[in-house]
Amino acid sequence: MDSLVRSVSRLVAPIKRRVELMVARGVLSLVSEGGRLQYVQARLSASETRDNIERFEEYGIASVPLPGCEAVLVFVGGDRGHGLCIGSNDRRYRPTDLQPGETCIYTHEGDRVHLKQGRIIEINGGAKVVVNTTDAEINASGSATVTSPAVSVDCDTATVTASASATIDAPATTVTGDLAVGGNVTAAGLVGAAGYGIGAPGAAVAGAVTAAVVQDASGTLDSVRQAHNSHTHTAPSGGGPTSGPSVTA
Repeated sequence: MDSLVRSVSRLVAPIKRRVELMVARGVLSLVSEGGRLQYVQARLSASETRDNIERFEEYGIASVPLPGCEAVLVFVGGDRGHGLCIGSNDRRYRPTDLQPGETCIYTHEGDRVHLKQGRIIEINGGAKVVVNTTDAEINASGSATVTSPAVSVDCDTATVTASASATIDAPATTVTGDLAVGGNVTAAGLVGAAGYGIGAPGAAVAGAVTAAVVQDASGTLDSVRQAHNSHTHTAPSGGGPTSGPSVTA
């Protein structure tokens, strides 16, 4: 009986050994990126390091793990010369604030795309977020908010369509080119332009202009009205040109 057991053990030993060698944990040392397949080098133990291990990734997702990243390796038929990396994880940088059901794409620098509970998608980019496309469309049924120290839009033609109203809340607003207004203009303060105010070269209004005060460097429109209404002229008794106005604006 003992001889039979020993014989069976001798027969099974190579199979047992190969089964034991089929799966291993390791630490990635190097990553070869740029080819059709990604290859890694992994340290399985203090005395065993394996090269040219194919690293498989899910379709549509590509990454380059850092040295020191942990990995799960399988070896076809227990052959340590034919290894496959089927999973990797870096506990040094893995987010720890996710809730059940959430998903996060992240980097070791802190950038992340977080699909959160409540149908919220949060994108954190430490330096810059770049979107390159032919056409872009954003539809927000509630509201859209942009908060930034500076916002710049560079385009050939810009159109803003508001079905109710549009408000610009700023201490100062500058228009460097011509300004055409198809409706009325209402100003609570002063309205000025190079020359003699409204109607001067460079100012064109198709509708009415309503303002509390209209003035230029010489005075207000109200002072012109008062001077016109109150001025008089003297005429010589024998005829001839009249004198200048008694009141000027």
